[in-house]
Amino acid sequence: MAEATAVSPTPSTAASLGNHKDSLRSSLGGARSPTSVIGSPLSEKQVQQYQTAQKAILAEDTAYLSSYPELTTLLATFCKAVLKEKPSDVRAFAKEYFNRPVDAGPE
Repeated sequence: MAEATAVSPTPSTAASLGNHKDSLRSSLGGARSPTSVIGSPLSEKQVQQYQTAQKAILAEDTAYLSSYPELTTLLATFCKAVLKEKPSDVRAFAKEYFNRPVDAGPE
């Protein structure tokens, strides 16, 4: 097994990585920092509204997951299978995993 070596990013690489993280966050629907949006600082009221909305979403999601404990179990079992198998194509693995008969269980 080859030994990994640390490489310091160049300024242009660092900027590229920063842009990549922003685009990834955007594509995943994630929120930017609550203190700025596209370089414009948010007012204190906007930050409070953001934090209140985030708390409400967390409470709603937690209540939903509590109502369906089998969902938590299903996702945990799937994540364990992904980590065990380490598929190169997670989407194809998920398709196969969730399309197998219910009584088949994990392989």
